[in-house]
Amino acid sequence: MGPRGGDSVKKSLLKTTTWYFTDLILTFTIAFAITRDLKPSIAIGIAQQTWELLLYFFHERAWVKFGKDKGA
Repeated sequence: MGPRGGDSVKKSLLKTTTWYFTDLILTFTIAFAITRDLKPSIAIGIAQQTWELLLYFFHERAWVKFGKDKGA
């Protein structure tokens, strides 16, 4: 646990990484279903997930910092 009862930075990084790959597969699948083209689907998946990775990590840390993540 972190200093305020939330996740540590290490745990947040691990959660961010596992989420990245889980959502990357989903984004790629949707993009491929629409485009039926492998290269753009991979590019869409990676581009979208790279931005989401950063946003998710900072969102996660904000929850810990402001005491909203108490294990509920």
